[in-house]
Amino acid sequence: MEININSFAEYKKLAAVTDNPQRLTKFENEAHYIFGIWTEIQELSDATDTVNRDEEIGDILWYIARYDVRHNLNLDYMIDKTFHFGMANGSIETTFYPNINALRRYMAEITNYQKRHMAYQEEFKRHEVEICFHSFLIGLRNCTDKSFKQICEANIKKLANRKQFAEKFDAVFGSVRDTQAELNILTESFL
Repeated sequence: MEININSFAEYKKLAAVTDNPQRLTKFENEAHYIFGIWTEIQELSDATDTVNRDEEIGDILWYIARYDVRHNLNLDYMIDKTFHFGMANGSIETTFYPNINALRRYMAEITNYQKRHMAYQEEFKRHEVEICFHSFLIGLRNCTDKSFKQICEANIKKLANRKQFAEKFDAVFGSVRDTQAELNILTESFL
């Protein structure tokens, strides 16, 4: 399957195909996206090679895409500025772990805004959340030498390989989730 994604807006449309927000309440969806980002940050931190690292970044971008749509944030512009480019400078080996800690810090701030909105019925602080995501995305950007374009395309290819999404992508794939096929797709996409 050939996929060419040229913007985060295009990625968000494809990511929506792989989500089923109607199965959850508004509250549950918001929690799902926030918790999803957190768990993927941990998986990114535990990644053992660059393919796994880039896969987890793709999963983080999926949750961010869904959260962005849910809250009508203005993340397209922030992501599209560097969508087609790899890491600008530095070495991933020297920046990776400090960036993981930065991701956790910014995600804690985002989670706190979300908690205050959900639990205390405070107005959603859209601008503050956008600022946190901007800093978060800079840290995420520096965790890989791949472009977000490459990562988003590989992520959609991986998800399209799963049976529950295959029909939505107008393609026929394996009968169950084939993790080896997903690894092959990711390895081919990233190497």
